[in-house]
Amino acid sequence: MSEQKVKTFDKVFHDQEDNEVAGTTSQFLGTRGIKLQTKLARLVMPLMSGVKSVKSMDLDTSKMVEHLLTNLTESKVIELIKELMGHTMLDNKDMTKSANFDFMFAGNYQMLFEVLRWVIDVNNFFGKGGIGAMIEKVKERIAQMPLESENLQDS
Repeated sequence: MSEQKVKTFDKVFHDQEDNEVAGTTSQFLGTRGIKLQTKLARLVMPLMSGVKSVKSMDLDTSKMVEHLLTNLTESKVIELIKELMGHTMLDNKDMTKSANFDFMFAGNYQMLFEVLRWVIDVNNFFGKGGIGAMIEKVKERIAQMPLESENLQDS
């Protein structure tokens, strides 16, 4: 039987002063990954609910962050971020530890979101095997709907 390993990824980020920050993360194990993916799906799917056409669909990161910030308490936002950072080290510091997190991201909020996006990407949460598959199905259904201009012509 071969030894089982979780994939580990490295990336260099830049802080607000353009200093290099070495990042290392690994994929979440199945159970934890599914739990996190479910939490993210609950946050992303409501963004799709009012969509009537492809033209009105604008699922971008800023809307996701806005939705997250308006639908979760401050403590829940921090809890989710730290949960996503569960396997992440920056400059060999564990980001789940409050002091490390607080000092690393003091004034470095752009880098924080870059790191979060990277963690989400390496775990394939929005890829074909993740939430992305659900979003693609919704997009396909929306693409089959008439465009807004077609709706106007019928009235």
